[in-house]
Amino acid sequence: MFKKVSVIYSISSVFKAGIQMLVGLSIAKYITPEDYGIWGSLNLVITYAMVLQLGTINGVNLNLPIAIGEKNNDKAKNIIETSQSYILVCMIIILLLGGAYLMVFGDNLSSKFFWGIFAITFLIALTFYQDFLTATFRTPNSFRKFSFINIVQALVNFLTIGLIVYYSFFGLIFKSVLVIIFYVVLLHFHRPYKVTVKFNLKSWLELVKVGLPIFLLSYIQGSALSFDRILLIKYTNLKDVGIYTFAYLAFSSVTLLSSSVASYIYPTMSHMYAENGSKKQLWKYLKRNITYIFLGLFGLAIMGTIITPYVINIFFNQYSSSVPVMQILFFAGAFNGGVIGVNVLLSMKKWKYILFYHLFFASLLIICPLIFMNLYETKILGIACGVLVANIINFISAYSLVYLALLKGQNDE
Repeated sequence: MFKKVSVIYSISSVFKAGIQMLVGLSIAKYITPEDYGIWGSLNLVITYAMVLQLGTINGVNLNLPIAIGEKNNDKAKNIIETSQSYILVCMIIILLLGGAYLMVFGDNLSSKFFWGIFAITFLIALTFYQDFLTATFRTPNSFRKFSFINIVQALVNFLTIGLIVYYSFFGLIFKSVLVIIFYVVLLHFHRPYKVTVKFNLKSWLELVKVGLPIFLLSYIQGSALSFDRILLIKYTNLKDVGIYTFAYLAFSSVTLLSSSVASYIYPTMSHMYAENGSKKQLWKYLKRNITYIFLGLFGLAIMGTIITPYVINIFFNQYSSSVPVMQILFFAGAFNGGVIGVNVLLSMKKWKYILFYHLFFASLLIICPLIFMNLYETKILGIACGVLVANIINFISAYSLVYLALLKGQNDE
């Protein structure tokens, strides 16, 4: 059952990643690097806004599969009710803050920044609810539904490309909001647990207790992941930011696939460990799946590197300077996506290893781009090389930690 669902989910993930890449290319075709830079800069706000979650979703991601594995339906329902209530409050706060900002500063903004901020406000709010809903799809049957929802969402994403073609930047922001609304509505309608709004303080504190440390580490890492674009905003201009944002499609298309697969593998590992507590079985499951995933990602990076120069020079000539950056980021994405197996440390609650992993990776994402930016005459190229080096070192470090956690001293299993 798990294998069949895994195949279906992997296919839907590949399809979704491919469509996302196609949409990104369409954006570059009809939007100038400067406008792409505006949109890329605004999207950074989404990363930092996640702080309002306070680890609630992380707690759900860890505790819900365990509750399901233990067949504790009351606990599972309580987790979902409480987290849903909290996320809805967060959404209201986000909408109020975004509206207040536009009321106070809106007159001083250009139309592109005004409507861009308007759209980003809704994207952040809906992303919160999307994150909550996806965290509840944690059984083989619900993952099957989730797979088909992803396929439908990808089709909608593709069919609305026309908005970018005809309305350029403003079509992009309208399309972005429209697609996420459609996706969230589908997730909501097919959600596996239809519960009421009911907040339990004790239950929420348990989620935060478990999820906040994970969230803080992920938040630090996520903020560090955006450090390359912060450097570009500070030391270059919007056009360079747009060029890098376009090149970053190489990285995000590869990692989108791996993160989609990770959302299946992570709860499966948690469920498996809750059932039998066997570390060797976890290692066997992990070694087999991660090997295939990394080889697939690396192959995708090679294909992308070969095809990129021809595609960019023929169809996206205004972004021709992004070719070497994109080639580098394809491989950075492969190494980044290949570390999804490190989630096993969360399933086992190996907090010291988890702490080291996130802080070490965050440090690499800050130090390496800074160093390489100053080694290259072209800052964009140097930053991209720094991102690649950071992810290679992290890949080696991550699986060293996983090996220590699963196999060291486990001769008795």
